[in-house]
Amino acid sequence: MIKFTIAFREIGTYKEVLYSKAHEKYISLKKGTKADITAVLEDELYARFNLVTALSNIEAKNRVKFLEALISGTMDAFKLSTK
Repeated sequence: MIKFTIAFREIGTYKEVLYSKAHEKYISLKKGTKADITAVLEDELYARFNLVTALSNIEAKNRVKFLEALISGTMDAFKLSTK
């Protein structure tokens, strides 16, 4: 259980770091920035956003699986203790 919690935290931290870096790059753009540079940065931001979204989806699915397993195990243990 602790390993899952640590893994979830690491994924969340990685996700936040990626988002923060992308946000900083976006904010640092100026009005006079060349269009080709802006296009490259925009593509990079979309790629990072897609990665963060994918990580979030994986994290959510794994969290649900973990909670289902935990609840199932708890219910099984309760059934055994009541016999």
